Amino acid sequence: MSTDAEMEAYGPAAIYLRKPEKERIEAQNTPFDAKTAYFVTDTDEMYLKGKLIKREGGKATVETVTGKTVTVKEDDIHPMNPPKFDKIEDMAMMTHLNEPAVLYNLKERFASWMIYAKKAITDAAMMAEELKKEQDTSAHLERMKKNLSGVRMATVHRLDEAENLAAMKGCRARPRNPESRVRELEAEVEAEQRRGADAVKGVRKYERRVKELTYQTEEDKKNVNRLQDLVDKLQLKVKAYKRQAEEAEEQANTHMSRLRKVQHELEEAQERADIAESQVNKLRAKSREVGKGSDSAE
Repeated sequence: MSTDAEMEAYGPAAIYLRKPEKERIEAQNTPFDAKTAYFVTDTDEMYLKGKLIKREGGKATVETVTGKTVTVKEDDIHPMNPPKFDKIEDMAMMTHLNEPAVLYNLKERFASWMIYAKKAITDAAMMAEELKKEQDTSAHLERMKKNLSGVRMATVHRLDEAENLAAMKGCRARPRNPESRVRELEAEVEAEQRRGADAVKGVRKYERRVKELTYQTEEDKKNVNRLQDLVDKLQLKVKAYKRQAEEAEEQANTHMSRLRKVQHELEEAQERADIAESQVNKLRAKSREVGKGSDSAE
């Protein structure tokens, strides 16, 4: 089993590939009856978890997790591993390394990767939406900045015109505190510039995060595809083994029929031999009686 440090290589996906410590402890303490916990073959799912009810005459009756009770050949049930081995990375450590146990383990880990991949895709979509909002905000702030710059320039221009006009008319009255108004406008422009810079930083941060999520999603897809290929290959092997088992069973039934036929013929031959031997013994007895009668007559 991989250590926590080794699992860190999987990044955020680690929690989906391996149970947290709390869940592992709970799994170890979960009641488990190795005498009744079995996988049973199923036409739709290939294998289902179930509870063995009884064995009788080469048959096994199992209650599946779906609540259905089935009776199959004993060869069609396989022992389950305790819950502590669920999603284990090193399957060689499992108590039972049979086909359904391996397939179940791979399906569990595959399902975990799928869950993580879906979560990563969802996160990426949310980040992309947030990025768009930040970009819109940044564009809005940039427009405001340009507008304020235009207002500032226009105000300065109007102040200059007013000063020139007053000078030309010999008027001593000057516009009231024009420098302070300019400073206010400059302060507003600087504040908008700072907000714009912060918005740009936020946009870049979201862009980096989206790139990271996109890369992680691609890696997850690759891992999912690898696991899917492994599951598909295992399913093909299971089907091949099942077909071979059916062919072997058919051959065994054929040989058994021949054996029964030969055994029946042997019994008939033995019966005929017994009858013939009985007749021979009778003839011998009669022959001896006839011989004794001839001796007496002489």
